[in-house]
Amino acid sequence: LVVDEAHHLRPGTDRGALVEDLAARVPWLVLATATPHSGDEPAYTFLRRLGAHSDRDEIATFRRTARLAAARHGRRVRFHAVRATDDERRLLDETMAYGRAIWAEHHALLAAVVCRRAVSSAAALLRTLERRRELLAVSHQPATTVQSELPWQENDERDAVESDSLLDSARLPNTADEAEWLNRLITLAEAAIAGSSKAAAVVRLLARTRESAIVFSEYRDTLAFLQCMLQNRFAIATIHGGLSARERRDAVQQFVSGRARVLLATDAAGEGLNL
Repeated sequence: LVVDEAHHLRPGTDRGALVEDLAARVPWLVLATATPHSGDEPAYTFLRRLGAHSDRDEIATFRRTARLAAARHGRRVRFHAVRATDDERRLLDETMAYGRAIWAEHHALLAAVVCRRAVSSAAALLRTLERRRELLAVSHQPATTVQSELPWQENDERDAVESDSLLDSARLPNTADEAEWLNRLITLAEAAIAGSSKAAAVVRLLARTRESAIVFSEYRDTLAFLQCMLQNRFAIATIHGGLSARERRDAVQQFVSGRARVLLATDAAGEGLNL
């Protein structure tokens, strides 16, 4: 059994349970990944114990570093500071206050998601805020039990808007006050979108060179916003989790052939594609 992108295997998930079951049925198991582990000890222990027949049956680990692979080319890394506009600063400050209020209701994950989207782009935050406002306007309904699919389909929704179950969690004690807060945040986000400092910086950097460029973003909403900002000036190809494997390969081909000068991509481009 060979499992690629093994860092996605976690205890308590359908994917992890399926691989755990298969690993117990085969004589050899190979786990492959180029992604450093998150540091979660139970998840790492789960990985190390997959396929083991006893406590003494230790996993053999092989690491291939850039030095061992005899990489001849170094990498230059430069950080480009971008100053937030006044509208963006007001949005970030207000979002941080809202995130702290959610955190106080013991839902750190939702607070982190809201704040991370805010620093990605106002467009990404706006989508999440609007969906949360819609959910808060509806009273809680009893959950319907639905047989879920195993997460092996081609599309990868990790870069899309978060699930309703997450966005509808940890309501603040006063629903009316939270609705007013969300309305204020949405107004600030709409004002910040038009003058996006990071999008303007990307346009300036691309205008200063004729080289091809890959622009990564964590969220698909930020990607869609950038595409609207850039498509009238540059030939664009995009890769995100909502595309099939064939569509992703076609986008890569557009980029490497020179038909697209800019490749906009989420982390979906980091798995299974050779750039």
